[in-house]
Amino acid sequence: MYLKPDRIRDIGAGGVTLRINEKIIPDGLRAAKDEAAHIPAGGLKKPNKPLNNGKGALGITIHNTPDIQVNPATTPAEQYVRATYNGNMKGTVVTFYVWRDVIWQTLREDEQGWHATDGTGRRPSNRQGVQIGGNLDTISIEAIGSDPITEKTTALLTAYLLRAHSLDPKTDVYPHRFFFPVKECPAFILPHWHAFLARVEDYYSGDVPQQTPACGKAQVITEFTAHDASKILRHAAGKETLGPDEIKRYDFKGDGKLTTAHALRVLRIVAGLDPDGTSAMPGFRDGEHTPTIQRAHKFDEPVIWEGEIIHGDNKDVMWLSDRDVEYTSLADLKKSYNDWVQHTDLVYST
Repeated sequence: MYLKPDRIRDIGAGGVTLRINEKIIPDGLRAAKDEAAHIPAGGLKKPNKPLNNGKGALGITIHNTPDIQVNPATTPAEQYVRATYNGNMKGTVVTFYVWRDVIWQTLREDEQGWHATDGTGRRPSNRQGVQIGGNLDTISIEAIGSDPITEKTTALLTAYLLRAHSLDPKTDVYPHRFFFPVKECPAFILPHWHAFLARVEDYYSGDVPQQTPACGKAQVITEFTAHDASKILRHAAGKETLGPDEIKRYDFKGDGKLTTAHALRVLRIVAGLDPDGTSAMPGFRDGEHTPTIQRAHKFDEPVIWEGEIIHGDNKDVMWLSDRDVEYTSLADLKKSYNDWVQHTDLVYST
């Protein structure tokens, strides 16, 4: 059986609303089997100790863990939390798991975990004269896989936690490698760690970054992403059932129904366009008479043309080609799209 959160809460960061599914490991819960040297059968499933001797978190530790294939009825974030409860994580206990825009929480933000591979030791922090332990003093975020949406959500969550715990983005965000130098973690984020920190700082300060689609129009990141449009499309096609709260979030008509019109409106909001407009084509070049679908350069650039949803994000609806492809008519473009979409669980709807 899949887990259900004990509580769901919404938080705000960088102009975006994030939803957290809480499944906090109960104090005193004990392992039913040997999980690791520090969690033998009958041992506590978490440290049951406050961060920083009860004085609050000194930092945020960022991890990466591989993405996994799961049943469509759940998400990798839920499955990692379920594996934690079932004793299948080899003793790893983190505060948050993030997959795309899905967040699950297993520890309170004021308690220790087992994630940094530094035992109960401390070392000099990024703050002058302050010692820090990864397990002892930091909130942990495990970003699942390398999807750009996951990294965006991780950055937003990090910014929120920094503000919530009076921490500084310039000094208080750490890669796992800081506490365990022999491990290249977070593996997917480390190659551009400074860019990730800059993004966190942007969200922390409230200056939401802009993206620029191929047409040159600034695309403002809002509380929606193209993934939201994909969810609406699946719901409208009967391939996914959204809950009442999600339907209410997307239902701008107020009739309790979601259609492709709702998905189109979400994509226009993501693109920074008039939500009630009729056309936008990032990738349409000046002077051309045929549309050009270009390879994605941003992770949630939508393409909308003559009122049709052509492209969502690069996880759910991909660009039609790795190179520029021109179509002489909308019908040709639709046909090419439908040929591709047969290999997915999405539908193309007019």
